[in-house]
Amino acid sequence: MKPTFFKTICFWLFIFIMLKNNAFAQKKNYFEELCHYHIQDGQTIAWLEFREEQLAHLSLQELRLLRNHIYARHDYIFKSEDLKKYFSKFDWYAPRLAEVESLLNTLEKSNIELIRCFENAQRITPSPITGLDSRSWLKGCWQAGSTTVAAGYQDRFSFALEDYSFAFIGGDTEENISTRNLNFSGRFTIPEKNKIEFEIITKDMLVKFPGPVRKDPKTGKKMHTTGLRIETKHYEKSEGYDYKSVELSDIVHYTNPDGIEKYFVKINGQMYWRISLEICEY
Repeated sequence: MKPTFFKTICFWLFIFIMLKNNAFAQKKNYFEELCHYHIQDGQTIAWLEFREEQLAHLSLQELRLLRNHIYARHDYIFKSEDLKKYFSKFDWYAPRLAEVESLLNTLEKSNIELIRCFENAQRITPSPITGLDSRSWLKGCWQAGSTTVAAGYQDRFSFALEDYSFAFIGGDTEENISTRNLNFSGRFTIPEKNKIEFEIITKDMLVKFPGPVRKDPKTGKKMHTTGLRIETKHYEKSEGYDYKSVELSDIVHYTNPDGIEKYFVKINGQMYWRISLEICEY
């Protein structure tokens, strides 16, 4: 393999990894992964425990299908024509029972209750300023990933209303800085329905620096190495700020079965949940 070809492959592999982990990279389709997979399977939903951050991705129609899949799996005879038509596509569905509540296990009942909580949730659509500024719903610290407490933290967004400033703080779960989402901050606005625009004033960047000279153990020749470090770039108004405009989902305000209120929002495909009304510490 020629050196230039090898370098080209390495370059595009690096770009792929960076895009895959970038805060602005598009994320997976949760309905395809969560709903379709288990509906087509027809079995795994009996022991699958749904998580809040998964269900927060789904639309009302998707939640309805997922909830009724639990009944369909027990061969429930649906009264709604659209559900009859939908589940009749699957070989495992054989409608024969008018009542299946007594057949549900504890986990299935728990999943149905959780899904219903999300179906009953309030949904706030972010839009340009009209009366009450919809940016106020974003106030606080939002964290990606699981809503359970764990060591370290995932990516976070912090939004302040006093000056409409924001900060993105990359999670500390990635030890390799080349695959870690890097920090950036500035101001934000909602220019149109379900869009958020970031005016980036500072951002971290990966910078190469010369490393130590090493000796090749096979040839004995000296090798010049390079390393990576993170440096913060500050944009001046005179040179122009960097801008990013991405999708912003409806904000889901739901109350879980224990009576605890939680908020979820999807920024460019990544789900975040509000952990505090205060700005994030970092």
